[in-house]
Amino acid sequence: MAKRRRRPVKTKAAAGGYGNAVVVLAQLTRPGEPVKPDHEGDVILVGALEGEGEAVVSIYDHSVVKQRDEPVGRAVVREDGAQLVARPTWDDTPRGRGACKLVEESAPAWSVGYFVTRSRAPSAEERAQGAKRIIEKWRVREISPVGHPAGIGTGTTSACCESCAAGVKCETATEAMSLRVAEAEAVITKARDTLDVLDVDVLADYELPDELTATARTFSHWCAGMLNLDTDPAVSWFWPQSVKSAQTAALAWRGEIALNTKAMGAEPRLLLRTIAHETAHVAGMRSEAEANAFASRAVALWNERHGHNTYNL
Repeated sequence: MAKRRRRPVKTKAAAGGYGNAVVVLAQLTRPGEPVKPDHEGDVILVGALEGEGEAVVSIYDHSVVKQRDEPVGRAVVREDGAQLVARPTWDDTPRGRGACKLVEESAPAWSVGYFVTRSRAPSAEERAQGAKRIIEKWRVREISPVGHPAGIGTGTTSACCESCAAGVKCETATEAMSLRVAEAEAVITKARDTLDVLDVDVLADYELPDELTATARTFSHWCAGMLNLDTDPAVSWFWPQSVKSAQTAALAWRGEIALNTKAMGAEPRLLLRTIAHETAHVAGMRSEAEANAFASRAVALWNERHGHNTYNL
């Protein structure tokens, strides 16, 4: 859940409805029941939602609020029992359709941009249950898929894009998808489709040391063989243009690995481990721990076979 934002949220009209989804944004606490604090200690009471119940949709990680990005859709936000739910629809534009497809394929967790209009300090009993603030009234202005939500129990219940464009309701077009935060993070944050959000340039012809590019191609083939992949991952390079993208070592999406040229050039020892780790994700290994374990094993075997050089760990 996003912290209270002071920047104005963009409310540009959508270019047309595309797709739809049902998502859970937060868990609410009924009066007299044990409180449900989120990861930041906020407790939201049933009946707290104010306003018209409409919000804009960010493409990922609150880009509308954090980066002053244009929204990719709009959502109707409502309380449903002890849950805050939303029904987003996306703009019928290339960005909107791409954002819808990522949600449909990845079933991410969700977060909200909001401001509180009335709150109180928790009682001693509520504080003992982990509460730091009791939100009695609030307004939700923006919703966004995220990798690490502050809220508890958030997720994508159902989503559809292509079939919904023809008028098919989301609930009948797509089976309910359980929340899988680790998978959502692995897929969305490393998706090629979000390179524009991360503010990077793909530099296929960027001049890199021949030894480095040759090692990258050879080692990706080595890892693909270990993982029984039918085809080797395509290796490309990007140059970060923001603090956020500079912190991203690599992106893996649909059989392709994009490596951070700046990071690989500054720390060439990262090359093998990064390629092995991302190839594991390309092969469907979603757990970060499993991908790290595979990377260690692959690098160790490579070093035993080929010996140590500049680009080995």
